Amino acid sequence: MAQWNQKSKQSIIIVDQREFSSTTPMQLHDKGFWIVPMQLNVGDYILTDEICVERKCVSTGDLFDSFKTGRLLQQVKNM
Repeated sequence: MAQWNQKSKQSIIIVDQREFSSTTPMQLHDKGFWIVPMQLNVGDYILTDEICVERKCVSTGDLFDSFKTGRLLQQVKNM
């Protein structure tokens, strides 16, 4: 999925469309990545066919809530 675009010489990162409430997609774009928004079933960022990333935020409590509810473990299993 995410790959090196030979024509534009940019790396492509697929980003879950719900991630655009954070600044991470814009920061990646500013660093030269080509961002492709999609609704993802697993993970928040797809870097390659074999690598996806689930972003967790400490300041909003997302990480701790994910631990408490068991959601994090399920997300890891899904990845």
